[in-house]
Amino acid sequence: MKIFIFLLIVMLSVFDLHSQQKPAHKPIQPIIIPKSKTPQAWIGIFAGPNLNHLDYYDQITTIEGRNIAFHVGFIYQKKN
Repeated sequence: MKIFIFLLIVMLSVFDLHSQQKPAHKPIQPIIIPKSKTPQAWIGIFAGPNLNHLDYYDQITTIEGRNIAFHVGFIYQKKN
């Protein structure tokens, strides 16, 4: 009788432990985003101030001056 009770307790504890386990989750499939094609050519603009200040002193020559300007440029690049 003791063996029967012992086996009953063991079986109930095994079933109890098994019921506590959570079901395995399915792995999440990664989202595949197709890569967009890179542009074959692009255009850019650059601009900015140009501030110069020059002080040059020599035994013979003296140069002093300031220059304030603005520059603008365009860029075009094409891939082969």
